[in-house]
Amino acid sequence: MKKTIAMLLALLLVAVMLPVTAMAAEVKEVSTEGELTAAIEAASDGDTIKLIDNIEVSVRLVINKATTLDLNSKALTSTWAMPSDASGAERYALVNNAVLTIKNGFFNVGQARGIGAYAALTMDGVKVKQALTGGHACLALCANGTTYSIMNSTIDGAYAVSCFADNATVNIASSNIIGTGETLYHNGSNYGLKLTVSNTTISGNGNGCGVYISGSKAAQSNAANQNGVGGYQKATFTNCTISGTNGVEVKYTDLTLDNCKVSTTQSAPSYTQNNNGPAASGFAVVSTDNAMNETTPVPEGAITIKGNNGDYDGLVGLGTLDSVRSDYSGFTTESIEVSGGTFSGNIKDYTGNNLVIAKDGGDFYVGGTAQSTLENANANDRFHVENAPGGKLDNVAAGVTLINNTSEPLTVNGETYEFEEVITVKPKNATIVIIQPTEDKPAEDQKNPSTGANDFVGIAAAMAIVSVVGAAAVSRKK
Repeated sequence: MKKTIAMLLALLLVAVMLPVTAMAAEVKEVSTEGELTAAIEAASDGDTIKLIDNIEVSVRLVINKATTLDLNSKALTSTWAMPSDASGAERYALVNNAVLTIKNGFFNVGQARGIGAYAALTMDGVKVKQALTGGHACLALCANGTTYSIMNSTIDGAYAVSCFADNATVNIASSNIIGTGETLYHNGSNYGLKLTVSNTTISGNGNGCGVYISGSKAAQSNAANQNGVGGYQKATFTNCTISGTNGVEVKYTDLTLDNCKVSTTQSAPSYTQNNNGPAASGFAVVSTDNAMNETTPVPEGAITIKGNNGDYDGLVGLGTLDSVRSDYSGFTTESIEVSGGTFSGNIKDYTGNNLVIAKDGGDFYVGGTAQSTLENANANDRFHVENAPGGKLDNVAAGVTLINNTSEPLTVNGETYEFEEVITVKPKNATIVIIQPTEDKPAEDQKNPSTGANDFVGIAAAMAIVSVVGAAAVSRKK
């Protein structure tokens, strides 16, 4: 009986373990095109396919199982040519229809678009290079309601990272995005974007924006919008460096830039109405809309610019372009709030009650950036004070010249000056500290606070007086 029970228990243990063994993820090492395509075809959910050599493939790769593609510091190069009449997913050298992680290596594409992500995708430590230019997306995010993550990676292609999905959540960190078109792009027909980018460089090296996020009233009104019905696209950039024909252009978007360095590659700003692409050029940051036929543009969504280390080279805000004000009499200032940073153009209309100064013939400084600039300025530097909260400035460096443009009296380091008065900041009074000697620490050579003389001089004088008085007393006794 005991033997029977033992056998049954053993069989039960085997039966229990069989599914675990069957479900165990495999690591399949590949070194040729044939091995790679066979591994993709035979993959089960959870498998890892690992390159152990550089591989060149002449066929399109389609991944239908939840897989990790470990490039293992090797290069996967696609020579597959996109058919001229291809559309949708058929244009991409690699397509994932199931959750995919690509890590640690290189993916080069010569005659097709790069990656079509039709399911969740994570990229970590990958360098993607696409040869095609023009309007071709390099990494296309195409699955609605999906989260995409790009970290420690370089994506180099025309429209380098492009989102064509509703309710996409896109996270990009510590990466380089390089393009010749709209480098980081979101299609205006899609709604509900939640984009978060940090510590990333975005370089528009052609005739396109560094960042172009589009939208439309029709799209955002969709009841399924994860940002709320009528909700704008959401985009936040932190500690990023961005450049392009416009550093950043958005439509129907709530945008936050925190400690970013944003610049335009164009020498002159312009605005031309366009409901199918960027409408501006030559701006560091601008919000536009889909206005056409010379109707007055009404940019929607809020722009927040903050952080004392931010630097913006180019105009900020459509309303800072004089021709917009003159050509569209009904134009109203966009919703832009600036609380910190350095700006090459006049930003005063968007700074609220923050400190604003402008260097003579130079940049504008806002908030904590302005305060730090005044504290560390060189003697003979000249600044125009455009706004000073409470009509007061403290800790301004000595020798700096200030022109009070605030329309009110201005107190600088404790002294008050009138509107438009030119102020040369005086040195602040020094604080006198007298260290009293102790038994184990003799008095040092110290200044007398009232005369400025050394203390030992005063002591010597006192002793001399005592000597004279004593001598007189002795003389009288005689």
